Amino acid sequence: MSRKPSKRTICLDGAKMLRLRLAKGWSQEQLLERTDQLSRADRTLAAIGSKRTISRAENGEPIYIATGHALAKALGTSLAALAGHNIGPEEQSSNAAPGVATGNSADALAAWQRREYALKICAEWNDKTMEHRKVIEARLPGLVKSQKRARGQLTRSRAAEIYNSKQGQEKCAGDFELFFHIMALLNHFETIATAYRHEVADRTMIEESFRDALVWWHDNLQNFIAVCKENVTDTGFEPWKPFVDLVRQWKAGASADAHAAR
Repeated sequence: MSRKPSKRTICLDGAKMLRLRLAKGWSQEQLLERTDQLSRADRTLAAIGSKRTISRAENGEPIYIATGHALAKALGTSLAALAGHNIGPEEQSSNAAPGVATGNSADALAAWQRREYALKICAEWNDKTMEHRKVIEARLPGLVKSQKRARGQLTRSRAAEIYNSKQGQEKCAGDFELFFHIMALLNHFETIATAYRHEVADRTMIEESFRDALVWWHDNLQNFIAVCKENVTDTGFEPWKPFVDLVRQWKAGASADAHAAR
């Protein structure tokens, strides 16, 4: 009798995995070689290690989720599809083939995917923010490079100048471009905050990676956010609300922790 999957393991649809392998004309040794090639090229993928692991997976026995992800990648499919999570709950309970992951292993798969997305967000940080940070530093020297908190450097009046800048106006040359770079940066912060709020990405990883940076940027750009909010008051729209709410939540948590430590 096959062992039941734990929170760290998953049971794949062994028959489906076998069909996919044979469709490629691969032996188990060739599948093992392919997964090893992928793991060397992509450090986020686990190395399989031995042919015995592939045999266990094709027999519907529990394997580590990271291993299942590597196998799915090698076979050109997703872990969810290979594990049978592309069907609904009712179909899983009545029609699922033996070894299809349900219950705890489904939760483990979802947790793995959240961690994977959080890692992707971390890896994309520089690509998504570098150009905007460069322009902001060029137009507001010291805001990005300062070793200390630069809160208050972007005053309310300066933020209003940037917001009201118009293309081609000599007196605000550069501010028009700066406006859109700040907007794009805040939009990216909102994406991160939304992923956190709706638990699309692993919350622990997001907080550990971005808490200090997002709080810092919020404090430095809060006057710009306030000016934008003032100019859309009639619409009822609150610019970057998920980002602002998340920073408030983190600050409140830090304050409560500090109070409890006294």
